[in-house]
Amino acid sequence: MQTIIISDSNIKMDFGIDQFVIFEINGTKYAIYKHVAKMMDIFNVLGDCDDKNMISIEWKISAENVNQTLHLINHGTCIIVTEADKVEIISFMRYLCVADEVMKNTLKKLFNRESTHKFLEYCIYVQYNEIFGYILDKCIHRLYIDESNCTHLDAERWQMIKKIKKVDFSKDLKVKLMTNPITGLIPTRYRYNNKWYVTLDDMFCDIVSIYILFGIYPNDYLKFSDGTIVGYSGIMIDRDPTKKDAGVCYNIMIKNIAAALSE
Repeated sequence: MQTIIISDSNIKMDFGIDQFVIFEINGTKYAIYKHVAKMMDIFNVLGDCDDKNMISIEWKISAENVNQTLHLINHGTCIIVTEADKVEIISFMRYLCVADEVMKNTLKKLFNRESTHKFLEYCIYVQYNEIFGYILDKCIHRLYIDESNCTHLDAERWQMIKKIKKVDFSKDLKVKLMTNPITGLIPTRYRYNNKWYVTLDDMFCDIVSIYILFGIYPNDYLKFSDGTIVGYSGIMIDRDPTKKDAGVCYNIMIKNIAAALSE
């Protein structure tokens, strides 16, 4: 039998046992590369740990989801999991204090636009878990609904608003979640005399109709620092990007609507 000799002395010996961290989760032993362990703050104390003195972790998570979690942390893929599995995995990863970039990539793999909407609905029918708010706060941009050329809330927006109102989220998170479906109904901007404006009369949507639809009748006026009054209904909103207050009133208007709807 021919013996194959590897003569390259520069080959990295990265499969030796000394390159791994051995640990235990719920009574089962696991091994991961040390560079992967460094992605989790909980393992930063493992420098002196060995097989005789290993870290032992107890957490409410299935063995299957432990395996999924380790694959995701190691930049691997994840098979299709249920909403409950996603909560379990993300909750465990937070306990392990995984690096922000790893968590960001994991959320991207687990939650696309469709699955984020599905997850929002899931949150309504199960016992509240603080991880719900964390996930939706991080994935809020995936709840976007395209701009609508109408003067009323279409069925998709209505459904989302109803779902958000049902979930036991904080008021601040509800406002953030409601902002997306409302934003698509806000008139788009146009340029006039080198300034950006939003008109509440001539564009895609009449904001007054939205106010009336929800019984929202704002009495306060917003003012720029120069004293210029900027109203809510029928008055042009200054969007001059060179002005210090540019866009502030626009954003406040959206948040005020969202806040009223979330109550």
